[in-house]
Amino acid sequence: MSFMTEARSEYHRDAIKRGLFAYRDKDGKPRELNGVKIVTCADGSSDTSVQIAFLLSQEVLKSAKVKDLNVSTYSGQEMGRIFGQVTMEYLKKCLDNIKPDKLREFTFGAGRIVRYAQYAHLEEISDLVKRFEELQLDLGEDYIVEGDILVGRQPVADSDFGPDYISAKNGIATSTPTRKEGAGIHFPILQASISCKWTMRSDRAQNVRTEALNLIRHRKGRLPAMLFATAEPEPTRLASLAKGTGDIDRVYHFALYELIKAVDNLGNKNQKAQLDLLVRGKRLSDISDLPFDIIT
Repeated sequence: MSFMTEARSEYHRDAIKRGLFAYRDKDGKPRELNGVKIVTCADGSSDTSVQIAFLLSQEVLKSAKVKDLNVSTYSGQEMGRIFGQVTMEYLKKCLDNIKPDKLREFTFGAGRIVRYAQYAHLEEISDLVKRFEELQLDLGEDYIVEGDILVGRQPVADSDFGPDYISAKNGIATSTPTRKEGAGIHFPILQASISCKWTMRSDRAQNVRTEALNLIRHRKGRLPAMLFATAEPEPTRLASLAKGTGDIDRVYHFALYELIKAVDNLGNKNQKAQLDLLVRGKRLSDISDLPFDIIT
């Protein structure tokens, strides 16, 4: 078994162990809709969502070699937070074991984008907005995005580019954030911002788009990859974000290969057509694609 195959299985086992990927609770037992157990990623009021999520859970249990899911009492907000943590740990493990060269030393975190080179200037703007309230009318207060997972790349020493490639004595290339010796104040370069939502509703899709647009509008320098990860089981809901203008570079599913099998087993032609379109069009990928896309 390859490293990545095992890492993906461990990712799913971790989500199950932490009670993230689990059955919804009803007095300590799995909650059901029309005789089908409701998994945490399902919309408990939708027959289609509940059925797909249950079939998905059975496929994940087989691939992860786990007997059954636990019963979870987490709220929706708590599940979103845990999903971000589990995904960050998976991503860090994958990227820490790639490291093709010293130019790929990644940092991982969550929170405010002002800690990164392209957005460090927003801290000063934020201070000005606090001092002069009139600026709030033009700038608003939602331009500083707080990312669920922020992947940065550290600036590197001149010697890492190769012998005699560049020197601080040259007096050139002084503003790039890639050089430790170049830009003065050093911040990691934001490589990717990953929004993590355990499930999807229409308002969540809009929130993700708004975050992406703020990253586009307020950057100084290269645009980070804007990515989205979810365990939403319904392809028609996934399409609400995966289709469209390209505000998001790509949507990643917690267990896409298992979802494809689940939708095939369900036999719903509309859901299958939507899923096939998203996968063929490269708008929806499996979580195992995420580490490779970040290093490109």
